[in-house]
Amino acid sequence: MTNETHVPRVSIGMPVYNAAQYLRPAIDSLLAQTFTDFELIISDNASTDETDAICKQYEAQDSRVKYIKQAKNKGGLANFNVVLNAAHGDYFMWAAGDDVWDSRWIERLLSNFTPQTAISFGATATTDEHLNVLKLHTKYRYMMPRALRLLAYFLTPERGKGNLIHGLMRRELIQSVGFVLFNGCTAGTGAGEDFHLVFKLIEYGHVRVDESVTMYKRTTYERSRRGRLSVYQIPFEALKSLLFSVNKDKLFYLLTYVWIPTHLVDRILIGLALPFKILTLPFSQLGYMWLHLRGVLRAIFQNKNRGTPHRGWRFW
Repeated sequence: MTNETHVPRVSIGMPVYNAAQYLRPAIDSLLAQTFTDFELIISDNASTDETDAICKQYEAQDSRVKYIKQAKNKGGLANFNVVLNAAHGDYFMWAAGDDVWDSRWIERLLSNFTPQTAISFGATATTDEHLNVLKLHTKYRYMMPRALRLLAYFLTPERGKGNLIHGLMRRELIQSVGFVLFNGCTAGTGAGEDFHLVFKLIEYGHVRVDESVTMYKRTTYERSRRGRLSVYQIPFEALKSLLFSVNKDKLFYLLTYVWIPTHLVDRILIGLALPFKILTLPFSQLGYMWLHLRGVLRAIFQNKNRGTPHRGWRFW
């Protein structure tokens, strides 16, 4: 537990919006961590469901929980910055309001930090809404020299690599780097800021992965801003995603990677790899589609859900 004068070693920022459905398991798994010297900062982006009541309940029960209620929706990126700017710990991690973590997640990530580490991470299990594991990701290690780190991250398929934004990082480094913004890149496509921030962070250090701990990320929901997809709509959505796997928004998103690195040699290397990256986009989309279709089929055969919303057919 913390008191008013104690500065926790780790700060956890949880930006949420209408997250009531899975919020309790997420908060419970963080408060049950074996490493206890942390603060959990929750910023509610003007939710209209029971998120506010749930957060207030946890704040009253545990002094490590700090709750911020936004009067109006500030947008996702702004809410990410709210929890970061409210943090006090030397180390920081973002947490999603619908994920679950192994109890030793923070303990292991913190113990793996070295002066050369930019992000300390664990394994990631992609799950359906019932936490049935669909795929385990463990290969996001970037321990090579700087230029090769950046190249390896750039060439890694987008599916899953954005999860590194939920790793443990030094707060001062994140604040000094900040989110990398390009007008037109992310506002219309729904992705980019997290990928670009990770890309910029690994310019300053390695990514270390401890496979002994896992973060469980839900990728299908019973609620979605875009509503429910029926079983019969899934194949058409999948086909549309494949046909439009390369478009001007994605091309601009990929092109921005060339301008992010500080060193000219790194920019040249990314530029040379850009054509290959573009050619592999359809194959990346196929893998992403299959992952979601597995979740849909599992839900159908388990008779738990007749249609499964999604996180992002349109972009990745």
